[in-house]
Amino acid sequence: EAYLAERSLSFTQVYDDGRLAQAFGVEQIPYLVIVDKRGEIRYLHLGQVSERTLVGEIDGLLLEE
Repeated sequence: EAYLAERSLSFTQVYDDGRLAQAFGVEQIPYLVIVDKRGEIRYLHLGQVSERTLVGEIDGLLLEE
């Protein structure tokens, strides 16, 4: 929580006790899931992903109606 506060990160963070990772079949970290406003998984990244890629994906989702 302190890390998020120091960096003013406002997006939702999920802390898992292992059950969520098991449900999603997480085998590698980092494991990033981007969900649209309808609650559908739109992007899934295993391992590192560039900021440029994330910005493009998120900006595209924000433009959708």
